[in-house]
Amino acid sequence: MGTRDPRVDAFAERSADFAQPILTRIREIVHDACPQVLGQFGRNPSVKDLPVKTVLRGYVKKGKTLNEAGTPGPMSRRAKPRGEPEVPEDLLAELEKNQKARSTFEGKKRNWKYEKC
Repeated sequence: MGTRDPRVDAFAERSADFAQPILTRIREIVHDACPQVLGQFGRNPSVKDLPVKTVLRGYVKKGKTLNEAGTPGPMSRRAKPRGEPEVPEDLLAELEKNQKARSTFEGKKRNWKYEKC
């Protein structure tokens, strides 16, 4: 059996009251089936919404098998970073005429409002 990570205990203790029994049950089943595997089972409002213990253990063992085989996980939903957007020619022409507008346009970065948050 693997050792229990105190960070997981701390996370469960900081969680909302309704989530604590859910996290505890999942942890017990996962630790029993395969102590090295951690995962996520989505949002469950109560313990009774979780799969039965045998099904959950099956998920954990299947995940362990996939991990050991080197199977890649599901694709990330994060958007791929894009390059700088193209500036239309007519806007560039107008910016050439107005230096103040040009300096403002060139001085601002994307998401500039959030840089110092």
